[in-house]
Amino acid sequence: ADIQDTVSSRDVRHYGADCLVRAPVPCFVQLTFTIYKQQGQDDPDTTAIAEALCAVINTTGFTGTLYASSLHDTIHNLLPAGSTVGAIDMFGRLRYPDGSVQYVRNPDVLSIPDEPDLGVSRRTAQFFSEPGDIAISVATVAAAEV
Repeated sequence: ADIQDTVSSRDVRHYGADCLVRAPVPCFVQLTFTIYKQQGQDDPDTTAIAEALCAVINTTGFTGTLYASSLHDTIHNLLPAGSTVGAIDMFGRLRYPDGSVQYVRNPDVLSIPDEPDLGVSRRTAQFFSEPGDIAISVATVAAAEV
């Protein structure tokens, strides 16, 4: 409301137009994946990994796509040598402006549907996540398996 008041004030607004401030259409993202470590290795810092993943997700601009490859890069940068990560299950809950919800799921790329008549497109939706939305399992494997 404060932002709307500011852009609508006499000193800021354009005299020949109205300005309406809108929030992005949210797509709440949940991730699930497993990290495989070698026997004798310390567990990876899953809290730091979850926070780093949220930073990537929450700073993705209005692109309409969230790629698993960028998430894999983030995870790999925080893993000790010899550890690997499996496929990431990406699940999104897209909340439309009318209050309805649509789910999107894909292990490679989450894509926002193109439905401009409903106010949803790659230019209106944004991805959001919190560390609690990221489920990380850690599995120990024999050194020859990694």
